Amino acid sequence: MSSRPHARIALLAPYFGPWPWWMPLFLATCGHNPSIQWLLFGDHELRYACPENVQCEFMSLSSFNALASTRLGWPQAIKPDYMMKICDLRPAFGAIFADSIDNYDYWGHCDLDVLWGDMDRFLHEALTNEADIITSRSQRITGHFTLFRNTERTNAMYQRMHRFRALASDSTYHSFDEERITRHLKPEQEPSVLTRLGRRFFGPAPENLAIHWLPDVTTAGSEQKRVGSSRDAALRWDAGKAVGLSGNELMYIHFHKLKAGMRAPELPPPANPRRIWVTRDAADCET
Repeated sequence: MSSRPHARIALLAPYFGPWPWWMPLFLATCGHNPSIQWLLFGDHELRYACPENVQCEFMSLSSFNALASTRLGWPQAIKPDYMMKICDLRPAFGAIFADSIDNYDYWGHCDLDVLWGDMDRFLHEALTNEADIITSRSQRITGHFTLFRNTERTNAMYQRMHRFRALASDSTYHSFDEERITRHLKPEQEPSVLTRLGRRFFGPAPENLAIHWLPDVTTAGSEQKRVGSSRDAALRWDAGKAVGLSGNELMYIHFHKLKAGMRAPELPPPANPRRIWVTRDAADCET
């Protein structure tokens, strides 16, 4: 792992329902990044050994709704049949989980269908430059990995996002963690001319935050479509390194387009794999 400026980082992931079968692999790759802390919240027991930098706290969905309602100041009622809605609240995690992130310089959100590579290597420049926001796509905020500097201004940014209160509290997913926050930070990407003009003359002032757009350091959907059923055509995690189809090193493997077709093994995946191949059908491990 590469050295980087010391910054205390916490990644937040509330998840309600049974943990996915690949959690041992997710946890193993977290363990190869000891400089970063993962804070998981869920209503099911996590029956796998967690590395020292992963903390799992029991939290029911009703408790999460109550916490979000208290912190945000309006009724929040995520329904158990539509967990995707939680993603709309990600820009407000700095407020919702304020007590959990008090001792960190950065907080962030992430997905669980991920295998983490050498994160320090890819975050070095952004942390050296003390960026306010760090995300894993060029010119787009991503839900599967974004970091925010733990400051009053960034933690309250959700309050300045267009119609956040009205839409974040309804029962539809509006992509506040990706499309809407990107348009908030880059108004020129707003598709509606009227909305762009309205924001220009009547909306909040530009954020003027230092954003570090990492140069696409994970697997896009198009790359996942090319993944085959053999190890030769697989995404690969090798002793702490995440590797794409072309042999290029990635900060992490995101397999959201593949997981529906991947079969769960008869036995839980190994807790300490040496290599992992993500194919179209499975996660093949070597210990």
